[in-house]
Amino acid sequence: MLKTFKLKIFLTLFFVSSIALSTGFFIRHYLIEEINKYLEGKREDSVYILIGEIEKEFAKNLTFENIDRLWLADLEARLHIKFVLKDEDERTIYPIEKTDLSEFQNEYPLFYNRKQIGIIKIRFDKEERLEVLIDRSEKILISALFVSVIVIIILSISLSDKISKPIKELTKGAIEVSNGNLNIDINIKSNDEIGRLSKEFKEMIKKLKLLEDIRRRNVANLSHEIRTPLTVIKGNLMAILDGVIKNDDSTIKSLLEEVDKLERITEDIKTLADIDSSLLKLNLEDVNIKDLTLKLVNNITPLLLEKNLTINTEIEDLIIKADRQLYSQLLLNLLTNAIKASKEGDNIEIKIDSEKKELIIRDFGVGIDDKDINFIFERFYKKFKDGSGIGLSIVKDIAIAHNWNIKVNSRKNMGTEFIIKFKNS
Repeated sequence: MLKTFKLKIFLTLFFVSSIALSTGFFIRHYLIEEINKYLEGKREDSVYILIGEIEKEFAKNLTFENIDRLWLADLEARLHIKFVLKDEDERTIYPIEKTDLSEFQNEYPLFYNRKQIGIIKIRFDKEERLEVLIDRSEKILISALFVSVIVIIILSISLSDKISKPIKELTKGAIEVSNGNLNIDINIKSNDEIGRLSKEFKEMIKKLKLLEDIRRRNVANLSHEIRTPLTVIKGNLMAILDGVIKNDDSTIKSLLEEVDKLERITEDIKTLADIDSSLLKLNLEDVNIKDLTLKLVNNITPLLLEKNLTINTEIEDLIIKADRQLYSQLLLNLLTNAIKASKEGDNIEIKIDSEKKELIIRDFGVGIDDKDINFIFERFYKKFKDGSGIGLSIVKDIAIAHNWNIKVNSRKNMGTEFIIKFKNS
């Protein structure tokens, strides 16, 4: 993994540098082309000036015989042009010394009164400064290429080590966690994305430790709750067989109560399994939750009467995309939780806000401790002694499956408010 990571960084840096250098070569080529175009135009202007000056000088005497050679030399120096002047009979007028004509490849005719009076062969002086500029720029860019490659190699090694080290540590930690080892320490100190990822990873480990502790304790409690009625039932049955106690109505009633406890526990576990299965295949449809909510409130009236509770409703029509059965389960769990938390004679409020697309259930009961508030939606976490610790976890699972938001506000001995925000309605 590390070698691949280094290679990716190297290739990325090399690609960026290559683009930069290619841009440099392109700009260099473009500038040289523009300079050459400029010089070409300047040379053409010089040629026309030279031809014009020589034709004007010929017009004075109508011959090249007495033309001033020093003037021609000065003209040559001034225009930066080397030339050979010949008359109409191909006799060399200038320069006097013998010249290699093979170097003079550009030839122009000279005219006077529309009659050719001679020719001029031209050779331009080399632009030494331009040649030096081109040569130096090429050397600089080639040197920059080699330096860039060296710098890229050094940077790729340095950056890959710096970046891959915390990633390697996080990967190692993730493997340890996947193997069930939560006693690991991730020590990454940085303020970048990797640092934030490390912080979240450590928070996850911390929460996993707490959840594992909660799970162990509550599984033990659940086992105890199952074992207790079983022990009572077994003890009573053995006592009946031994003739220690009578098999009368009182004994049977006591045994039935213990069976009811077992039935509630097994029903809770079955409900949890059924919910998990249902969440995998949501039966979404347009549901007016006002009707479902009022129907469920009516169904739980006997539970309300047991504690002399009153439900105040402020329910508006609201149609959402939902699994009808799972919405009913969510609402039932929240109302059951509110009933358990409420004191004798309390009120429970239910509100459906069609504008905000929210369901709000508020009780004025015992409230939730600050230390418990972050764990109430976790499985096996029990807020009430007579619960199984799965009711609110089911609420959370249903909300997540529907892409709904769930929020809880609570104060000890002041009550609790659950808010479900329907995002897909």
